[in-house]
Amino acid sequence: MNAPVRPAALLGLMALLLASGALAAETEPGLAPGAPAAEPKPALPPRPPDSAPPPPDTWPHYRGGPQQLGVAAGVLPAELTLRWTFETGDEIRSSAVIAGGRVYVGSMDSHVYCLDLETGARVWSFEAGDAVEASPTLIGDAVVVGSADGVLHALDQKTGAERWSLTTGASILGAAQGARLPDGRRVALVGSYDNRLYAVDMATGKPVWTYTTENYLHGSPAVQGGRVVIGGCDGHVHVVRLSDGKPIRKIEAGSQVGGSVALSGELACVGNYGNQMLSLDITDGLVDWSYRDRNFPYFSSAAVDDTRVVFGGRDKRVHAVSREDGKPLWTFATRGKVDGSPVIVGHEVAIGSADGRLYILNLADGNPRYTYDLGSAIQATPAIASGMLVIGAANGKLQAFGPPVPAPASNPPAK
Repeated sequence: MNAPVRPAALLGLMALLLASGALAAETEPGLAPGAPAAEPKPALPPRPPDSAPPPPDTWPHYRGGPQQLGVAAGVLPAELTLRWTFETGDEIRSSAVIAGGRVYVGSMDSHVYCLDLETGARVWSFEAGDAVEASPTLIGDAVVVGSADGVLHALDQKTGAERWSLTTGASILGAAQGARLPDGRRVALVGSYDNRLYAVDMATGKPVWTYTTENYLHGSPAVQGGRVVIGGCDGHVHVVRLSDGKPIRKIEAGSQVGGSVALSGELACVGNYGNQMLSLDITDGLVDWSYRDRNFPYFSSAAVDDTRVVFGGRDKRVHAVSREDGKPLWTFATRGKVDGSPVIVGHEVAIGSADGRLYILNLADGNPRYTYDLGSAIQATPAIASGMLVIGAANGKLQAFGPPVPAPASNPPAK
């Protein structure tokens, strides 16, 4: 059974489909007829204060922070140039994170790398037991990252020494998330392909609680207001209590969810394999709106600001829709599927595509301001901090972009 839909959202979607001649005879996933009536909600308020972007010199999580809104502070330089390239031994699907002038990233060559943000020089590397597709997360002074053999590693940020590891029952392919329990303990929250969400004590590496779903957990959990929200391959968005992992609500998503939820107040945006981007109310479990364009799934996680929701699709396009009602604002066509997730920074959107190109788009209309060919498919999300953008590609190269380096001043001739 699909999640009930607000009447206003349903009518708006039907009008859009009728206008385009695309209203199919069968019911769309997530648009169940005869849904319980509910009063239309008023216009959405701005994002709550605790969902502010991370500081301009830090990008601690592949979606920026606990709410996974994909919004970076500051702006990108007016002129971008390739500053450095670091080569790993296999493709990079992991998204980088940045703090303290260092970059942390995983590689399918089974290593986690720490690099100098300014130069790209290697500071340290850690060899995991299997490929590292998951993106690292910075929690306190630790680097927390999972590997394909199902092990969650906590590494010292400065040295790369392993503090502890936890073995789950299957692969960990999504990023962990940091949070504090009501008693003050810091935990790492991570999903596994063993169908479980884990809350792991950062001091000991021991599970505090686990929550079991009915299928794989591929994405990363979002946290806000004492709630943990994660989409699953069981076709649900799960809302659980941070303090003890007890279920609060399970919301029908219409199809498998492979990306990560963006959480802003009561609004949770997430795409599914049923070719929809959904806006869900995690308090009442209703669908505020559902966006569907063509018959291609949305694996990309959404970036959400005060007025827009931006995401990539396997239709080779970047989409921007209204945060309030899901109505389309613009699309931008690339030459490959867009499984990577966008980052909103200032008045621009940064995103990579399987066509191998990094795109910087105007947030207002989707027009490209800058493109760069990395030479290989991009699945990772850009990391943006300190005026630098860092992203990896399938050719195993991690590349950093920033303002041009000033030419050294020449000495005046001796008299």
